[in-house]
Formats: sequence, C-alpha cells, structure tokens
Amino acid sequence: MPVMCSDGQAAAILDTLDRGEVEESTAFVDVATDASLRDFARTMVTEHGAHRDALKTLTAKLDISLAATGVSREMTKDSKQDMSMSRTLAPKDLQSHYLNRQVLGHIRALGVIELLIHSSKAPEFRDFVVKTRATVRQHLTMVLAIQSKLEGTCGGNAGSGTDGPDCDDAGPPIDAGAPADSGVGLR
Repeated sequence: MPVMCSDGQAAAILDTLDRGEVEESTAFVDVATDASLRDFARTMVTEHGAHRDALKTLTAKLDISLAATGVSREMTKDSKQDMSMSRTLAPKDLQSHYLNRQVLGHIRALGVIELLIHSSKAPEFRDFVVKTRATVRQHLTMVLAIQSKLEGTCGGNAGSGTDGPDCDDAGPPIDAGAPADSGVGLR
C-alpha cells in the first residue's frame, strides 16, 4: 500500500522538486562546457519554473495550502548540500556531476511522483500530477540521450575506447519513454 499524504503535502513535494531543479540548473548554465547539456539545463530552468508557477496557480484555485513534510525537507537539504559540494568541483568534474545528478534526480522524482498520484485526493490536482509524471519522463529521456552521447553507452567517454565488449553486461536500456499519460506536463 502506498504511503498516503495530503494534497498540500504532495504540492509541497512538487514545489521542492521544482525549486531544487531551478536552483541547480541555474547554477550550472553558466559553467557548462557542452552545448547540449547547457541547453538541457536552460530547459530545466524554464520548464520547472513554469511548472512551479502552474502549481501555485492550481493550489490557489483548489484552496490547497503547501504543507512541508519530512520528504520535502530532506529533498531541500539534499539539494543544498549538493549545491555546496558542486561549488568545490573542478569545471571538468562539474559537468559529469550535474549530468549524473540529473539522471538520478529524474529517476527518483518519477518514483516520488508515482506515490503522489496514488495519494491525490482532488481530481484536478491528481490530473496535474499525472501530467507532471509524463513530462519528468520526457526530461529523463532527454538527459539519458545526452549522457549516452557524452559518456558512451556504458559510462565511458564517448570515443575513448572504454565502451568495448565488456559493456555487454550493462543490462537493458531504461525505457524512460514508457507509456506516459498525455498532457502538457510542465509546459
């Protein structure tokens, strides 16, 4: 049985995800060396910022008050710690760190969002969360494509010779584009 939370708690978690994404991607845009990753970061700033605005509008319309939870507080703490640690990285390491953080973050977000869908009470809010899931899947697909291009299919550097025959046990590819609900998502 999924963990249940109120729509206010779910909204606080979504807001925390959006805020962290905007802050982390904004910090990365100016130091990115790869154009596709820089464009991805800009897209994250734009789309998560717009999603946050749409969430604020919807919660006001539905009279849902954001209610922080242990999950949202832990997510905020994690994001702040990562931002602090990122400032200590050499530029060459920062790009790989951001890329890996984006992949893992979007995978984690999908798991959390799935729980929020099952917890949602108000039908309009639930629909919003379902659309959010579809867009987060799109983001994951985008960042996995960039990761594959930059690091090769098994995590090596593309073209470096590290993606050789030993790469076969990497497992099946993640199907981030698995059936998604239609909708505008974060746009």
